[in-house]
Amino acid sequence: MPSADKAPALNVASHAATGDKDGAQRVVFVSAHFRWHSVCRVVCGTIEKLAETELHVAIALVPASPMDHVTQSLSESVDTVIHLPDNLDEAHRVLLAHGASVLVFTDVGMHPWSSNLAYRRSAPTQVAFWGHHGTSGLSHIDFYVVADGFEPDGAAFDKHTEQLVRLQNSGIGVYLKRTDFLPAHPKEGSGGRSAASRRALGIPESSNVYLIPQSLPKLHPRFDDAIVGVLLADPDGVVLVPADGHGQRGWLYKLQARLARRIPDTGAFTRLIFCPRVGQQDLWRLFELADVALDPFPVGGGITSLELIATATPVVTLPSAQTVIRTTGTAYAAIGMEQLSVADVESYVDLALRLGTDRNFNREIRMRLGAASEALFTQQEAVDEWADLIRRLAPWQ
Repeated sequence: MPSADKAPALNVASHAATGDKDGAQRVVFVSAHFRWHSVCRVVCGTIEKLAETELHVAIALVPASPMDHVTQSLSESVDTVIHLPDNLDEAHRVLLAHGASVLVFTDVGMHPWSSNLAYRRSAPTQVAFWGHHGTSGLSHIDFYVVADGFEPDGAAFDKHTEQLVRLQNSGIGVYLKRTDFLPAHPKEGSGGRSAASRRALGIPESSNVYLIPQSLPKLHPRFDDAIVGVLLADPDGVVLVPADGHGQRGWLYKLQARLARRIPDTGAFTRLIFCPRVGQQDLWRLFELADVALDPFPVGGGITSLELIATATPVVTLPSAQTVIRTTGTAYAAIGMEQLSVADVESYVDLALRLGTDRNFNREIRMRLGAASEALFTQQEAVDEWADLIRRLAPWQ
């Protein structure tokens, strides 16, 4: 996932709803990331739409968390904005006084303050949403909510300290705004190649580019087979990996050493190119120059996979090998593009090679993906499913 840009400070005033929702069921969403951030890009559309229902929807802003235009827009959409005080005990009392039936933590494990708040019982029912995918391990979190496709069939419920809730009818289980996953200023003819960017990276225009736009810790040794398979089978293939050569230098050295042992052909190894990790706009430019993207395993892509799908950039995925979040495969299943999900590593490499080398096939897949991806965004079914869930969970204690 690309790093979130640092947001400028804004003064978002606390406010409460007028009387038209008196007596309504109250739900509060707590986050340190109600701004232009991967968490908000996934969940904030759902929050805004829930505020249009009969539910009384509040957001609770974590102390000192950055705010931006997204914070402002979200704050104007909900019924109540709560600025939590620095002291956790006081924040706990503020939430109790608000009287919500359901409290939803959107980012347990991603921020120390909001994670510490989750150790307290601030509402009768407390829910964790997938910030970092996986159980919170906290006794005061009652339910863990995910899209059905994120968990393998027959997944063991005992791996969660919470009761697992699998949303069945709404793709990845949230209302996504397509504009949040597209470049702010798309180039004309987007989806084509950018020769200038290729030149800047030292990639010949004739090369087939296989992009891995994920952070280095996601590139597990099990994924090496896919990288090696592509590089050895396509003599014109370049595997391009944006890498943080400073903060993740150790990860980079380990990956390079592993692959050097697996690829005795020096020429093939030189076609493994690491470019500097880039910001959001430059990441979209990398999508433009890539022929195909590769979804790693066992840890798959999240927000980046949604960006790839939104821009009709084909990404090959192997859901059965992913043990941590299956965003790509779940999204494909929701929009009828399962042909980009494969069953084993051999099929993974074969599909990547076909997309990388067969221009007609690549063009056809991009056209189909561009048309099909519309179904992934603005899913009212996700709002309805969340609203129904909140109503059902509210009486539980």
